Amino acid sequence: MENEKFWERVLTEASASVSFSGFQLMAVANGRTELTGVIGAHTNIPTQLDLMRDMGTKEIHLIISSQGGEMSAGIEVIRAINDCRKAGIKINGIVRGQAMSMAFHILQECDYRAMGPADLLMAHGLTTGMMGDIRSIEAEMKILGCWKNYMAGRAQARVASTKPDSPAASMDYWNKIKDDNTPVYFLAEEALELGLVDVIEEDSQWPSEV
Repeated sequence: MENEKFWERVLTEASASVSFSGFQLMAVANGRTELTGVIGAHTNIPTQLDLMRDMGTKEIHLIISSQGGEMSAGIEVIRAINDCRKAGIKINGIVRGQAMSMAFHILQECDYRAMGPADLLMAHGLTTGMMGDIRSIEAEMKILGCWKNYMAGRAQARVASTKPDSPAASMDYWNKIKDDNTPVYFLAEEALELGLVDVIEEDSQWPSEV
């Protein structure tokens, strides 16, 4: 009965969203979803995560290959991940290529974080194209301050939960990154040492010559 309700909702969601492909439906049914490209209003990862939560999925594999994108859309993904985690679902975040900017913070929300030896992580400060009068700019600064504190606090807490002795387990570390738009890149070994990933998944090896 639960499966019937799930697929009824899947079909309803799919008919309401032109971007919800048959491939994505099959992936959702198998506990898998992919965050690729620029994160924005078109990103339907939250819908897919909600569907898997309602289906009673026990473990979700979130494949990440993204350069980042909009803060509000990224926070929506983070909220959906946390709803799944509160429901007892394990979220595995697996980087393929890159997890940069907003995608970096989405990775940090996962229970298990993995990257390959040549994959890349990147974090940086928030940017905006502010226009208008002083009151409008003050309102924009209020939002940016809220988002900065939220993202820095989440990243710090995540590292502290597994590697409390890491430099990245302090708020000062993240505040410095978030106050400046200079990209801070993390290669695999550095990311592992800092506690930004849990595992470096090694590539398969070619057989040696006999």
